[in-house]
Amino acid sequence: MTSHSSSPPAARARYVKVAVNAARATNLTFSYSVPPGRTVVAGEVVHVPWGVRTLQGVIVEMMDTPGYDPDEVRPLEPPIDAAPCIPPDRLPLAAWLQQYYLAPPWESYALFLPPGAGERPRIAISRGRSAPSALSERQQAIYDALTDVPVDSEELKADLVATVTARGFDAALAVLIRRGLADRHYTLAPARARPRVVEVVRLAVPSTQAREFADAIEGRRSSRRVRALRMLVAAGGRASFMALAREARGAPAVETLIADGVLARVGERNDEVQLLLDEPAVARLIRQLSRGQAEQAAAAILERLADLVDG
Repeated sequence: MTSHSSSPPAARARYVKVAVNAARATNLTFSYSVPPGRTVVAGEVVHVPWGVRTLQGVIVEMMDTPGYDPDEVRPLEPPIDAAPCIPPDRLPLAAWLQQYYLAPPWESYALFLPPGAGERPRIAISRGRSAPSALSERQQAIYDALTDVPVDSEELKADLVATVTARGFDAALAVLIRRGLADRHYTLAPARARPRVVEVVRLAVPSTQAREFADAIEGRRSSRRVRALRMLVAAGGRASFMALAREARGAPAVETLIADGVLARVGERNDEVQLLLDEPAVARLIRQLSRGQAEQAAAAILERLADLVDG
């Protein structure tokens, strides 16, 4: 009898290459070590030390050994809450864009991140677990202001400006963090992009009647309305307002057809709603949502349905 031993699990990556969101564009990526007990994946957004600052970056490669002396490699900063991640099938495309156009790595990979993911990282501070001892006046003032609930570091600095200068605050806080008296937490700013709203227009009359109307008004002055009508009939009775306006070489022709009762905006009658994506596309979008995003979307849909019922 031949026994088959299971293959050992893949070793955890010890080092990563990161495309850093630096103020100055660079064509380089930078090596960082992965702290013990932490697991990361390619495409994950991370925070990294950059001189005396902490910057945002995205992991572009996993490595077993760095490109230079391992003792000189600095570790990744603590993980980001709900960190976004570039899908694996997008990473080769981002790498190709960077190489083909000789673009900075961060700009190439950031194209595939959610809106708002490239914002400046927010840093929050909470009280650490170590016992305080031999603190300076500035350090004591900061420590006394901390609690177990993380507070935005910039807000904390503003609250203590009367007793601790901005420059002194940064130096004193760095000492508290190094001694374990304060903990640093990272979050990303919320997305600022707004959803795109597409105004849809439909035929308000049967298609045969729309064709007859187009034939009846066809002429030099009405040619724009005729083009819009025939495009809408060919499209199955529905199209975006902007597409019709382009075909008619201006929105007034479409507005005139709406005023004449030949066309209607979707949603103006019986609160009609049209889904502009097919079912497979919707399923793909849903799979990309985090649990929190899915819960927020469900709550928004239920609220909208309640408004429609009440109306």
